[in-house]
Amino acid sequence: MSASSSQSSRSGSGLVAGSLDLDNYSLITALNSVEWDYEGEPVICSCKMMAPRWTSWTNANPARRFYGCPNYKDPTKCCKFYLWHDPSLCDRGKEIVLELKAREKLLHKEATFWKRQSLILKQNAVDFVEAEIIEENARLKKEVKMLNNKIKEGKSGKWVKLFFALFSVVVICVFVKGSGNIYTCNALP
Repeated sequence: MSASSSQSSRSGSGLVAGSLDLDNYSLITALNSVEWDYEGEPVICSCKMMAPRWTSWTNANPARRFYGCPNYKDPTKCCKFYLWHDPSLCDRGKEIVLELKAREKLLHKEATFWKRQSLILKQNAVDFVEAEIIEENARLKKEVKMLNNKIKEGKSGKWVKLFFALFSVVVICVFVKGSGNIYTCNALP
């Protein structure tokens, strides 16, 4: 496989500089499970078909590529042809690859867990803020109603005060006239 196709195959895996796009991330064991476009002469299987290049993820041959029948995944149609492309890894190499594979799987599970937790926390925060807004809205409605009532009382109270002022003037005028005092009420407002 050429270097450019190797890089492009990993770029669609959800790996982004500084972050992990879990929605689009594929574990390394799921990447390039079969390659049809490889350099060199095509390898032909016993079925007389072009054999794609597969990647083994068994414990005995982790990350080792081989050519196999296109029907490799279906044992009823497969001719059982395979030819190793890569040499076998030493025992230490196999151990390291298997350990990295296990760590990647564990990290992926942890990242998925924390992503779920962050979504739960986000939803809880949204629910809390919505509840606060609803509570504040109800409080403000009560306050507006109370202020409207005070305004109504203030308007009616002004008329009541004016009425009592006029009534007082009339009473005083009547009282003054009846007492024979020289003061007269000629003009009422």
